[in-house]
Amino acid sequence: MVNKQDFINAFEQNIDIVRGNSLCFNFQLTGLGSLAAYVAFEVDLNVSENYNDSPVFGSSLGDGITLENYDTESDTATYSVFVAPSKTKDLELARYYYALNISNSANVVTLMRGRFTLVYNVPKEGEQ
Repeated sequence: MVNKQDFINAFEQNIDIVRGNSLCFNFQLTGLGSLAAYVAFEVDLNVSENYNDSPVFGSSLGDGITLENYDTESDTATYSVFVAPSKTKDLELARYYYALNISNSANVVTLMRGRFTLVYNVPKEGEQ
């Protein structure tokens, strides 16, 4: 049996989010050897209508993505990703594409990618 993960860097994960709501998740990287190695990487999340389009919005280190913790014993860095409601509230309900990447001057690695679907919100009683 062939394990697909042996041949592709990106983890495919579709994301459904209610338009105008917050999106929060964490991810971890391990094996770079030091905090300085993790700090040297840029981290970004970009969402586009089509593969080759400019992003409709993005998040990066300092703008929604944060290096939360580094454990020296396990050489593990924990990042948090936060997409603010303002980034999706004016977008059309639709399927988009996203990619979460890390990069430095020599490398670009796509960690996650997939469909980013904005779904409708069920209003509270009395709202429309």
